[in-house]
This record gives sequence, structure tokens and C-alpha cells, in this order.
Amino acid sequence: VVIITDVANFDTGVPSLTTTLRGLVAVEVEVTALKSPLHSGMWGGALPDPIMALSKILSGLVDDNGIIAIPNIYDDIRPLTKDEKESFQALSNMLTDSEFRKQTGLIEQAKLIGANASTLEKMWRLPSLVVNSIESGGKKIAGNVIMDKAWARVGIRIVPDMDPNMVLEQLTKKIHSLNTWNLLVDVKTDSLAKAWTTACDHPVFAMAKKSMTRGYNNEAMFIGCGGSIPFVDSLTQAMGNIPALLMGIEDPYTNAHSENESLHLGDFKKAILSEIYFFEALSHWDVQKK
Repeated sequence: VVIITDVANFDTGVPSLTTTLRGLVAVEVEVTALKSPLHSGMWGGALPDPIMALSKILSGLVDDNGIIAIPNIYDDIRPLTKDEKESFQALSNMLTDSEFRKQTGLIEQAKLIGANASTLEKMWRLPSLVVNSIESGGKKIAGNVIMDKAWARVGIRIVPDMDPNMVLEQLTKKIHSLNTWNLLVDVKTDSLAKAWTTACDHPVFAMAKKSMTRGYNNEAMFIGCGGSIPFVDSLTQAMGNIPALLMGIEDPYTNAHSENESLHLGDFKKAILSEIYFFEALSHWDVQKK
């Protein structure tokens, strides 16, 4: 069994085992219009602005509801099972709109995107597109110029049954179709990883759940995760399709990948206890009788 703790609990004090991860297709997009920056007063009005051209491309990748506007991108998504639907509904009752806004720090007037699907389905079992970074010039050196080029990193989180190579092809084709000013658009692959999911019928899942319930003194649950850990699938396959236990140690307030990333010390201690109880259970497990 592989134990990975690079995931989060559903909430502080709520132990969780992650059973699904989204994959990731990420690209770098560079739009070039000129050999060098030019004075915007002298040349503006006739020359295409590469920052504006890039913005038009990026905005065309989603519709007004934040739904990915790439043809056929949703065709191969694995439908939720009956058990998953029931689990999502139960968990959604714990995650109210106000609680979600509190966890994420979303400003009060902002609308949630993704149309009518539940928040958990949007984050765990539907693809999402995000622009991770944009660069051209700089705030401290901004002047009255038309920049020569603009760059962005775009990522699509994919879900089970979506082919990352197909998504890459669809995304690249869509980007080029939005190049209405016929500038030089270069798309480079940055990341390509498929989604991961696991069944929970192996005995170690029940052992882990029982150990985490004991360690946290609170019922453990199975959840999904919108993030990606690309090596999980390849590692478990290389070792004979052994089970992977993704045991939570973070929480919604960890602020992963951002400023002041933190860890709840109470949950850290409970996670350590849970691991001890789990290894104890493994030491008494008769593999021959499983």
C-alpha cells in the first residue's frame, strides 16, 4: 500500500480519504505581434496589441457562466454513480454557500460560476479551466507602449475518462481559432496528466477509515479532490496495482500554493495518531486470510 498525505480533509477536524483526483492539461500561450515594443501614441490605432489579442483568446475559452467553451470537451466525462450522487449530496449539506465563501475568501459580491452543478461536483468531477498567470511588460516599468508579445499559462483540470492528449488537441485548436488578428500564436505543452480514481473495496481502506476515525475521534469519510498528483497512477501500477491511500492532513484553510500556507496543529497531531493506529492494524493483518 502507498500512503500519500498531500491532500486535504473535508474540513478541520473531519478526517477524509481521497478517492479521486483530477488530471491536468496545462499549456503556455505566447502571442507575438512586433519585433520590439513601440510608442503607443505614434503607432497606436493601426497596430494590433498582443496583450489585447491574448485577452480575447483567453476570454473565448469559457462562456459567461465559466463553462469551458471548447467543442466536445464534456463528451467523455464519466457519469456519477448512484453511490457518488448520494455521497455528494450528504457532503453538500455540510458545505453551505456561506461556508464555501468563508473557506475560499471569495469577495461578497462575486458570483459562483459553473452553472447548476453542485459545488463539489464542479470541483471534483467536472473539468475546469483557469488562467494561472499572464505576463507582458511589468507594473513597475509600465509605459505608453504597445508591447511586442504577451504570455499566459492556461490549465484545464480533467476528470475520469477524459483523455489528456485529446484535451490538449482540443484546447490548442480552440486557441488558434480565437486568433482573429492573425498574430503569431505559439502553444507549448507544460503538463499532461490523466485523472485518477480508485475503488474502496480493498481491506486497507476500511482499516484506514477506522484508524482515522479513532485518531480524530470523528467519523472519517471518503471524498474527492480537485487537485492533481500525477505520479499516483503510474506509481501504483508500477508496483502491481497496489492500493493508494490518500489520507488528508491539510484543511480548507491551509491556503495551499498561496501566501501563509499553514497546517492546523490539532489536526496534525490527530493525523499522526491515525497513522500509528493504522500501522498497528496493518501489523496484525493476516494477508493470507484477506
